[in-house]
Amino acid sequence: MKRNLLLRLGLLALVLTLITMPLVSGTYAKYVTTAQGSAQARVAKWGVDIIVDADNMFGQQYYDAKEGQNYAPNTVVETNDDQNTANISVIANGGNKVLAPGTQGHMLFAIFGQPEVAFRFEVDSSFVFDEGWKVFEKEYEPINFAFGIQMENENTGEIKYLYLDAVPRDTELGDMNGYSLLEPVYFNKEQIEDILNDAKYNMYPNTNLLSLDKNAFPNSPLLDEGGELADYEQTNYFILEWIWPYEVEDDGNGNLKDGYIRWEGMEEKVRERLGSDASLADIYNFADTSLGDSEDDLELEIIINITVTQID
Repeated sequence: MKRNLLLRLGLLALVLTLITMPLVSGTYAKYVTTAQGSAQARVAKWGVDIIVDADNMFGQQYYDAKEGQNYAPNTVVETNDDQNTANISVIANGGNKVLAPGTQGHMLFAIFGQPEVAFRFEVDSSFVFDEGWKVFEKEYEPINFAFGIQMENENTGEIKYLYLDAVPRDTELGDMNGYSLLEPVYFNKEQIEDILNDAKYNMYPNTNLLSLDKNAFPNSPLLDEGGELADYEQTNYFILEWIWPYEVEDDGNGNLKDGYIRWEGMEEKVRERLGSDASLADIYNFADTSLGDSEDDLELEIIINITVTQID
């Protein structure tokens, strides 16, 4: 009997185990829903490069005006160790850079890049003459300024400059006459400051900074098919030039020849000194000499800040 009872109990346990196995295994199963996401990005490119070349703006020495030489007349001597003084018309006494009648210089600057963000381009400039730039207490600042963009012949590589023009001379910058010229158009310090400081543009992302040239300058017929600059393309370079005229003369229309700026208040005072028959050449020679004889060290300081800033 005892053996049969044990056998029955064993069979019962086996049956119960077989019955509960699927139940237990079922309790270990789960509902599963799976999702996965991923993302990757890089930093947006900025890549803005601003180049300012002021080596030929002012100098201690200037070439003379001889023709047929391999240098531009009246410009900054390219090296201070040029011992051939026959080619030099101005040599400063000391280490200072100087200006003189008949001298000229220029500054080049360029903006490169194509930022992947919106940005703002702006220029802040100032042209500061000392108080002593006066003749008989009348302002006389004989430095004439011109502003242009560099053009390069796509076939020969030749470089020319296309200069900005605005009329009348006392116009606000925005009133352009629609023409740019191959010869410099001269402005006084207030006008050139307006021209540069008006260069403020908000630009879209991925805008090539070369387009700033097109924003700054009106279209010119010189660039049209058949025009003198038809085979030229704009580079990224701008040019700021200055010149102190060596001599001036009346163009017959009440202006100075070559478009130099007139200083009528000074002219009137000097004519009172020299007499009513004094020519414009006589008047401006007298005024230039007065500046050169000044007991003060008359100075001109030019500051140009070019900024490219990301905007929201």
